[in-house]
Amino acid sequence: MDVTNDNKASWIQCGPFTLGSANGRITTPAYPTSSSSSRAFRVCAQLTSAVRDSGITCTPWW
Repeated sequence: MDVTNDNKASWIQCGPFTLGSANGRITTPAYPTSSSSSRAFRVCAQLTSAVRDSGITCTPWW
């Protein structure tokens, strides 16, 4: 998870985290929401396996 406080000019990264099973779940204490229009969040992931790795994919900022 990434969080920005300056309209996406820079961001703080929380993670990376590794998931070891197909149905596992990762949670993290989230950064507090804010009414500030300069704060935004996004989540990024990379799928890896013994056969191949995917590129890193991120959600849009929200």
